[in-house]
Amino acid sequence: MSEIILIVPVILGALVGCTLGIFCFRYRRKPGATYLGLLLLSAGWWSLSYGLELLTADPDMNFLWFAAGIVGNAFLSPLAVLFAMDYSGMPLARRGWFIGALCLEPILHILVTHTNHLHSLMYSTIEFQHHGVLTLAIRQWGIWFAIDEVLGMTMVILAMAILLRQTLRSPRVFRRQLLGVATALLLSVLLRALTVVGIVPLEGYDLTHVSFVLAGSALALSFFRFGLFDILPAAREKIIEGLTDGIVVLDSNDHCVDANAAARKFLRGPRRKVVGEEASLALAPELLQALEQSRAENRAVEISLEDLATHLVSRAPVLSSSGEGAGEVVLIRDVTSEVEVRQAHIDATRSAEETSRAQSAFLANISHELRTPLNLVLGFTDALKHDPRSPLAKSQEEYVGEIEEAGRLLLDLVNLVLSLSRIDAGKRQVDLVEFDLVDFCRELSTHFHSDPTKSSGLRLPNREVLVSSDMEITSEIIIAIAKIVTEVDEREEGVVVHVIAGGDNKAQGENVASPRIAITAPLFSRRASHFRKLLSAEASGAESPPDIDLRTWLQIRLASRLSALIDARLEFSSSGTASEGFALVFDDNPVG
Repeated sequence: MSEIILIVPVILGALVGCTLGIFCFRYRRKPGATYLGLLLLSAGWWSLSYGLELLTADPDMNFLWFAAGIVGNAFLSPLAVLFAMDYSGMPLARRGWFIGALCLEPILHILVTHTNHLHSLMYSTIEFQHHGVLTLAIRQWGIWFAIDEVLGMTMVILAMAILLRQTLRSPRVFRRQLLGVATALLLSVLLRALTVVGIVPLEGYDLTHVSFVLAGSALALSFFRFGLFDILPAAREKIIEGLTDGIVVLDSNDHCVDANAAARKFLRGPRRKVVGEEASLALAPELLQALEQSRAENRAVEISLEDLATHLVSRAPVLSSSGEGAGEVVLIRDVTSEVEVRQAHIDATRSAEETSRAQSAFLANISHELRTPLNLVLGFTDALKHDPRSPLAKSQEEYVGEIEEAGRLLLDLVNLVLSLSRIDAGKRQVDLVEFDLVDFCRELSTHFHSDPTKSSGLRLPNREVLVSSDMEITSEIIIAIAKIVTEVDEREEGVVVHVIAGGDNKAQGENVASPRIAITAPLFSRRASHFRKLLSAEASGAESPPDIDLRTWLQIRLASRLSALIDARLEFSSSGTASEGFALVFDDNPVG
């Protein structure tokens, strides 16, 4: 009964080969997986057939199981070559003509075996020996058997060479697993050679089947535990190892299946030790914490190491062919330079804001200090001009008038600068309300001219023109525009104010889409090109043109800045006649 033990490795080889072969087809879209599955199924079928052959005493049934086993045995060597080539990234393994050429010899081997009774090329004689329940067939092998053995071993050695070549070209993290695969193939060759030369426990017993128990275990360890189907070593060497960013690959069970050289400082040990370990045991605490935060918040997370470098940790899912999650890739990118640039930008912005606030505070203070004495000077000049107890001589009246004019000009400049500084400092509040431009311009008409002896013209539509804006700021803008226009127009009739609703005045050649207030004057057109350049310079943020006085430039700048506060804009306008001027346009407001 001791001979029965010899059947155990054969049956185990059949079970392991068939089980792993079926399991490999789950990865059939991965390089090499289909050929490996077919190889294991062929080996499993051969072992199963050989086991039934050992347990069959009837000569006819014994030959039947022998011939059935040859079907699995014949394709083992070609499948080993195809597996090694496909897994190593050789496109030839997917070419139909090449696969067909490799299959010619196995097909011929099957035909020769099944027709051996006609030519005896496979074996010439057969003798059966019975050892308890086992029946061993001792054959006198023929010339075709020798040819088939030489061709089979040559192909297996070729497959080993391809895998060894890939092993030498792959990073160290893969070498141990690929060496396991090559070793399994080498063991099969050695045991087959021992069987052929007759170094076996019993004459006629085939040791080759025992090798598949060990080969199947080696393949399972290499491909399923270490995830070698998930990443092709040939592609990995060219792509992943060439990246300057760190790459860590985790499977669906949160085990580390790969990591490139750039990620070594984020691992708890060498890659050869952490591959196959859980993420909690494989990743450094900083990376593990960033990864958990990235998963929880679904965003990239920055981490800093002891070397003061900053890294951005992001992740991307890895999906299987069916769309299910198969793991994730963790990308670790060094963003130290980007963080430094960003911090420098923040510091520069903060410094600019502080400078702007200091400038605004300085202007506000100096404006206050200037306005107080200026108001005092203007008060005394007014008292001198109108004091009945001390009438002034004609020359004195001229001097006092010049003092008053210069003082009022300086006071206007100070007020303009103060208003601009308040806007730049963000201290000017905006209170939006809905109001009618028609009623608004009627009430404001008394302020449209600096000289009350001159009249102003109003052109108003016969309906409401509603806008949503700040009435106080709108008043300041209109008054500032009126000052600019009236300082150019010295005729008695003054300025003309137009309130235009969107779509109005098409008959006069105007086609406007937004409500507006336009202020024009006949003589203003004489310097139209000059003021167009001023408005263009302010809109582009350029310096004031050299041929304009400071007060006019500040008035235009203030009107433009105030317009921006209420989401309006200042543009050059024409009424369709010879009169030209400025217009305040409410672009973002509905037409009333």
